[in-house]
Amino acid sequence: MVTERNHRFLVIRQTATTLAESVFRTLKDTITDMGFASLFEFRTQPLKIINKYNGNEVLFYGMSDNGAEKIKSIKGISGVWYEEASESTKEEVLQLDLRLRDATGNYPQIILSFNPTSETLWLKEEFFDKDVDEDTLVIESTFRDNAFLTKEYKKALMGRIKNDAKAKQVYLENKWGTESQEGRFYKKFDEFKHVSKKVKYDPDKAIYMSWDFNFLPHSTTLLFQLHDDTTIHFFDEIAMKYPNNSIKSNCQEFKRRYPHHHSGLYVTGDPAGKANSAANSVNDYKIIEQELTDYSPEFYVDGGHPPQKQRGQFINDIFENNFEDITVLISPDCKILINDFSYQKEDIKGKVKPKAKDKVTGSVYEKLGHASDCFDYAMCKVFEVEWKIFQRGKTVLPYVIGYNKRSSRYL
Repeated sequence: MVTERNHRFLVIRQTATTLAESVFRTLKDTITDMGFASLFEFRTQPLKIINKYNGNEVLFYGMSDNGAEKIKSIKGISGVWYEEASESTKEEVLQLDLRLRDATGNYPQIILSFNPTSETLWLKEEFFDKDVDEDTLVIESTFRDNAFLTKEYKKALMGRIKNDAKAKQVYLENKWGTESQEGRFYKKFDEFKHVSKKVKYDPDKAIYMSWDFNFLPHSTTLLFQLHDDTTIHFFDEIAMKYPNNSIKSNCQEFKRRYPHHHSGLYVTGDPAGKANSAANSVNDYKIIEQELTDYSPEFYVDGGHPPQKQRGQFINDIFENNFEDITVLISPDCKILINDFSYQKEDIKGKVKPKAKDKVTGSVYEKLGHASDCFDYAMCKVFEVEWKIFQRGKTVLPYVIGYNKRSSRYL
């Protein structure tokens, strides 16, 4: 607006009545704070900001009041900012894109700013569920990234929504809002309670790894450690994508990240990996053993899958009540796992896994649930005694042989 010419910026909200006290005021305050107020004229009827020296303009437009069709009459637009774009439709934004085809001598751009209020928004499918093209930049942030917020504002924000799980998910965690918190499989997962930057790899403790053997959208391995008999830290995840989505690639990535680990390695995961393939007599766990032979891995894999619905109840009881004193902490680096916890839906049978088609291979795959499956297998195996207590009910007490201590851990 100050250093270039031939700019007409179009600022949009869904309703015109919200423009004056939101984006118009924000831009006016910012221009003033930067010391440029004398360069501009601020008109209120209609709302418009004009650079008095080079003629650049900022126009303001209420989409629902004026309609997408009327945008066609606005010429020479060099850029668009759609504030609260969660209220937009895909068709409206496509119409805006067409308005930017006039030759102005400046590169055209659209800025869509919004809070991720619902996972059903077209914006999620268009820009977050698939790879965007080279002309699109996706920036994600939370209030923690805003250097201009005061401590008082942050405190007030935390206090206002601390008891609102959905608001906390959207405004504090930058997670897509779910239509129903109770519709989630991991309904008692709380990112503020269960995710911690303090979770780090400890070279003096054994590493546990849990595997899922679906290879799209990635091959998945979770890494975790026990910090006492009932405290488990998930500190890393490996998710290799096509064309490196294989057991071997995950093992190679593990060796790259932890080349000097010598404190023990234990392997668990999907029981289906114990079956030999049709092509040869080597199963998935045998490949892991061969690839990680320098770590002398020990394997603890059940013969069958823990019932999905019941294991979900077990894990939710741990998340909410620390069942049998079990405490789970997860590193923020485990982004895929945290995403599963946030969006994995359930039905009467267990997990609902929406499907998608890979645009490279043409194969159909489940979009969610692979990292959380690794988590489920880990929890039910490492806390095997507690899992059995949960299945039978607390009236059945475990017996011990040899030591006055109950443990199912492999240490």
